[in-house]
This record gives sequence, C-alpha cells and structure tokens, in this order.
Amino acid sequence: MATIARNGAIDRLRSRKTSGVGIEAIAEFPDTRPTAEEEIQSADARGGLERCLETLERDAQAIVRRAFFGEITYERLAESEGLPLGTIKSRIRRSLMKLRLCLEQ
Repeated sequence: MATIARNGAIDRLRSRKTSGVGIEAIAEFPDTRPTAEEEIQSADARGGLERCLETLERDAQAIVRRAFFGEITYERLAESEGLPLGTIKSRIRRSLMKLRLCLEQ
C-alpha cells in the first residue's frame, strides 16, 4: 500500500509542468545537516562521555544512564530503586559533577 502511494505521488510530481524555477532556488533551502567535522566532534564527545561514565561507581553509573538515556523521571527512578527521591537526586548531582570534571580534562 505504501509503494502504491509512493508511486502515485511520484507520478503526480512528474506530470506537473516545470515551474521555471532555476537552480538558484536551492539557496532558499539551506542544508541543516551537521558537517563532517561536526559529526566527528560529536562522536568524540560521545566517546569521552562513555569513558567518563565508566569511571563512576556501578550504582551511580546505572542511575545516570537510566535517568538520562532511559528517559525515566527521578520519581520513577526512586520508586524502582526503592530509594528516597532526595537520595536519587543527590547521587545524580554528585555523578554529574564527577562527569563534568572528567570531561573537562
């Protein structure tokens, strides 16, 4: 069904007359994708983050990963860990401070 819809859309586009818009019109649609250099920097940053996460204690590492990569709220995290909310917040804050120091090195 998706193929039929796609082919129908392509046929409609091909059947339209050209609008007379030249290549200059492409400038109106800037390329917002990251450059190769930005991609490399992003990959380096991810690698540095992973390296720094490994320096945390196992429990702290798991909590930070679940909170930020698992997209779980602090409240749900506290419930699932069986810890008070304040304890979770404190552990995450201390872990983030350690990560910041590690990433700055």
